[in-house]
Amino acid sequence: MRSILFGAGGYGVAALRALQNVESDLALAVVSQDDAASGAELENACRAAGVAVVVSDDAHRDAALADRLAAIAPEVIVSAGYAGKISTHVTKLARVALLAHPSLLPKYRGPSPSHWALINGERETGITIAKLARQPEAGDVILQQATAVADADDDALLRAKLCTAITATLEKVLSDAGSGAALIARPQDETITFYPAISKRDGHIRFDQSTESIRNRFRGVTPRPGAYTDYCGVEFPITALTVEGRTAYDDVPGHVLAVNDEAKELVVKTLDGSVRIAVYDELNRLGAIARHYAGSDTFAGKVTPFSAAEPVGSAEYDTAMPTDEEFERYAQFPDMIVMALAYPCNAHCPNCPYTPGNSDIRLKYGDASFMSPELFEKIADECGEAGRQGWLPGGVGSMLRITGGGEPMLHPAGMTNLIAYAKRAGARVYLNSNGSLFKDDDIERLLECNTDNVEISVDAGDRETYAVVRKGLDWENLLRTVRRFVERRNQMRSLTTIEVSVINQQIVSGRIPEI
Repeated sequence: MRSILFGAGGYGVAALRALQNVESDLALAVVSQDDAASGAELENACRAAGVAVVVSDDAHRDAALADRLAAIAPEVIVSAGYAGKISTHVTKLARVALLAHPSLLPKYRGPSPSHWALINGERETGITIAKLARQPEAGDVILQQATAVADADDDALLRAKLCTAITATLEKVLSDAGSGAALIARPQDETITFYPAISKRDGHIRFDQSTESIRNRFRGVTPRPGAYTDYCGVEFPITALTVEGRTAYDDVPGHVLAVNDEAKELVVKTLDGSVRIAVYDELNRLGAIARHYAGSDTFAGKVTPFSAAEPVGSAEYDTAMPTDEEFERYAQFPDMIVMALAYPCNAHCPNCPYTPGNSDIRLKYGDASFMSPELFEKIADECGEAGRQGWLPGGVGSMLRITGGGEPMLHPAGMTNLIAYAKRAGARVYLNSNGSLFKDDDIERLLECNTDNVEISVDAGDRETYAVVRKGLDWENLLRTVRRFVERRNQMRSLTTIEVSVINQQIVSGRIPEI
């Protein structure tokens, strides 16, 4: 089979081996620029095998390259670790166009799945051979192989396992394709998660989270992009991290318990224990800092890469005091009840005050992650009764604003069931969600019961920004959800108000009107 390989790094080399094992006639390898970060790993392997190489991230726009690819007339195209886009004009050149992705799709779409699987403490990941599609990593799945994540794995060790799995699994699919067998594929389901490219700031270690979370982050960024922290405001790369044990909860996370200047080590209090970290200290700053602050409490991991030097943007606040009549009314029953029904969340937004690493709030509510349906219904009944008693203007019920510490649509009792109950009880309902988990049935039910407001927090107006500020969520899924809400609202003539919201943070400063 005459073939073309698009790739980079170890995953590209794994695909190269599979093509060699089935004795494919590999006519060209298109290697993306980021292969240089891994020492030109794929480029060197291809040249050693006598395969022609083009280094380009522009396979979707390079006319000369497109002509060259068309002249090859490939039967098979394989993409593995390629950072650029591949247009449908290219994929249509071949009878079979395959993607080798190092995750069990649709989980962990994006360019750095192994990093995020480790950071999130996954016990299993894997690889997927799928059809190449216009939307990245969205093609139908042909074959998958699960891979166990060992407790000792860092990103290098896990990648090595995934590369082995890619070679074996892709070889099987290529063999089937070469024999003329039909490649049976299934569409991906809706359990999509997306994570952006790993970056240096993702390696920042803070200690106001659990010991396990800290260790998982260290594993996920080792060896690249590397972990680091700060000690009294001075940044140090972390070369090793070991769990020391449990210490008192009443000590402050980040408190430096011991400094070993000779070994270049710090022992630091975490949320639920302590860790020993070895740091790279070529300039011998560790001991100098410790001596300077001798006799005083010192801290590590306090500087956040998301901190802005100056406040961004401004806001005007309504400072008018309620009238006596309003005071009297609110004394009988509040106009709005703000509820945090769920503390777990399927996103990992870096600026969210509830995200582990920014606070320990979710850990504190670990024994009561969701409000009970019984308590919710009691509150909803009282909100409806407030309207029937005439305590609020117009005889309307009090507003239940469902927002807070996590994603409400994760509630095990079914958020739409709870909202439908509240509406029947006479309450008004304002739902705030990240918009990632709405199925068509959820949308239908929320609109049928005339949920008063559905606010979807987007915080971005493009895929790249969304991948940073709404880490773990999928941009295309968001667009699909918002469009479906508006389309069905209009068709059903529902009274529901659909809103999207943006927080004025540094990454979108000045772009909110555009968004």
